[in-house]
Amino acid sequence: MLAGTSNTEDKRKVTATINRLVAETLDISPDDIFISLIPVSNENFSFGRGELQLAEDARW
Repeated sequence: MLAGTSNTEDKRKVTATINRLVAETLDISPDDIFISLIPVSNENFSFGRGELQLAEDARW
């Protein structure tokens, strides 16, 4: 998971890796892969039980 505050270089590395792995695994052209990174605040994620584990007031 990339945070909404991830820097451009990290995003470039992730998209390049995803592109390479998908192209190799599915034997398709890297030009046919579309990746969209959509920033979402961490407090908008729930990893179970309907709790927002990454919210500022979250209790672990």
